[in-house]
Amino acid sequence: MIHFVHQYSTPVELADGILYVARAYAGQQPGGLWEGWFVFFPLSGGEPLVGDRETTQSKLEDVVYWAGGIEPVYLEGALVRVLERLPDGRLARQVREAEAALYAAAAEALAQAGAAEAQPGSAREHPRGPAAPSQAA
Repeated sequence: MIHFVHQYSTPVELADGILYVARAYAGQQPGGLWEGWFVFFPLSGGEPLVGDRETTQSKLEDVVYWAGGIEPVYLEGALVRVLERLPDGRLARQVREAEAALYAAAAEALAQAGAAEAQPGSAREHPRGPAAPSQAA
């Protein structure tokens, strides 16, 4: 059975400007332990976002105590984890990682090219200087 544990009074807002009301819930596992998780409800409407387990405690009262000590910054991190788990969030993270890898490879290639040009004997001119103009007879 799922138990409502706590509703947080400060809405969670991320960079996109969407506000969420966060609530903590608890459920008993088959072995008797209790797990706690967050559900984020967008104030503008829409589907709630359900997080993964954030804590495991021996009693429901311990989950209630845990939930009461959560700070807004922790809720922001939990919401980011939920959003990154969504298909669009995973894709965005993969794109960011791919772009970072491409940028690093390009920066390394430019650095190597710059180092090669700085070495003696790598000038584009002939090693003995420019060729003398040919004289017509």
